[in-house]
Amino acid sequence: MSFEKNIATNILIVGGGLTGSVAASLIKNEAVVNIEIWERMDRIGGRYQTYRSSSTPKCSVDCGAQYVSVSLDSIRSQAKFYDELLEKEILMPLGQKIENFKKLSETKTIFVAPGGTDSLVAHFLKKADCSVHLQHEVAEINLKEEERVWEVKTADAVVRTFDVVILTIPVPEVLKLGGNFLSISQDDDVKVAMEQVKYSPRIAAALIYDEPVKYLEDLPTAMKYFPDDDILHFMSVDNKKREKSKEVPGIILQSTTSFAKKCSNLNEGEIKKLMLEHIKCLMPELPDPAFVKVFLWTYSMLTEPYVDTPGCVVINDHPCLISGGDSYTESSFNGCITSAVIIVEELLKRVKFLKGHHHGRRRSS
Repeated sequence: MSFEKNIATNILIVGGGLTGSVAASLIKNEAVVNIEIWERMDRIGGRYQTYRSSSTPKCSVDCGAQYVSVSLDSIRSQAKFYDELLEKEILMPLGQKIENFKKLSETKTIFVAPGGTDSLVAHFLKKADCSVHLQHEVAEINLKEEERVWEVKTADAVVRTFDVVILTIPVPEVLKLGGNFLSISQDDDVKVAMEQVKYSPRIAAALIYDEPVKYLEDLPTAMKYFPDDDILHFMSVDNKKREKSKEVPGIILQSTTSFAKKCSNLNEGEIKKLMLEHIKCLMPELPDPAFVKVFLWTYSMLTEPYVDTPGCVVINDHPCLISGGDSYTESSFNGCITSAVIIVEELLKRVKFLKGHHHGRRRSS
């Protein structure tokens, strides 16, 4: 299929997670173009997010994705990404077993990020050399017919126009956005298919310590699944997982989906109390943490992907608007990489860029 291509100089990527950062780096590799990333939260990462304690700077925990589990075939097919991350030691092979881990295939390899999972996102953002705007929650996207551009408005009434918009947030969040961007599509099947995308929720609790804890040092494994537990799904001692024994320990507890659903009407204090009481029942000798931070993941794991997992969907050709991310693949590192690659392939079919390479400085706000 061939398209009449328009020149694009100004691109907005909505979502500062893995798909958005990889897509930005791939686009910047093609041409001179201004790329902005708008992230709703106060930190980058999306579900590849790492929480760092301000009171204990050396303590950090991955509060979303915990590790990268990937088949050898996927490593080969996306070798340029894995080779680069391994060479720069942003990823490293997991050097220990995960207790109660049911490995679906012996050909799977597991990696961890020694600098925290958000270091993966930071790596691609550095390559993209783009402007990152935190606490920019998109509220509306409207097509401006005469100028053939997208007008994007935040919840705080910031309004900007862009030649291209790429949405990498979960599809249920896309459907909540205001504006006319979805109604201009002639293909009703796209919106119907988007409405079928579903995620399961989870709750994560970060247990932050302010000094070494011998009990945690002596645990046989850093990571553990709780296969028959009603409340806890997974636990990780993150400094131990990353083989950084000298760092102050932090634990991440991840709930079951059923527990997260039951807690939908509880406040964070009530959730924190339930999870702490439960882990103390399972591990009575676990010392009390200095403090606890709770994370509510409404869109934790994709359970019903977009039909046929196309990698992304082009909602409008000119001006181009694309929806991508794990909603169109799977909730995994490789799913995000795959979506980013396909997003850029579809974009290049529809737009022209000024050739050359940009050597500016990445900005964040």
